Amino acid sequence: MLSANPRPGDAVLVVDDDADLREVLAEVIRDSGRFVLTAFDEADGLLMLESMPRPCVVLLDLRMAPSDGYHFLSALNARTDDRDVHVVLMTADRPASPPSSRFVVGLLRKPFGLEELFLRLERVG
Repeated sequence: MLSANPRPGDAVLVVDDDADLREVLAEVIRDSGRFVLTAFDEADGLLMLESMPRPCVVLLDLRMAPSDGYHFLSALNARTDDRDVHVVLMTADRPASPPSSRFVVGLLRKPFGLEELFLRLERVG
């Protein structure tokens, strides 16, 4: 059960266009006692973010179709009411430097293990 005042990392939004990965992540994160919503692209992710308890963590895939994580971050940066959103980027790419955003708090390089995932979620808090 999620408390009325969740710690960062207790509420998680998984935004990834890979349905299998999205559902596996949601299942293991839920099993750890966290509240989880999922989204399949940037637009769906921004819509789901409206339903998220705050503070929350967004696990954001950088490479999605038709839009991507860069567009999600750009839209998030334009908003003023999301100070309590923390974004952990997920990518198989090796970007020279991760996208700059006040919301980005970490990077998970795919493939990553569950231990690394939960360590990253705990570090957010």
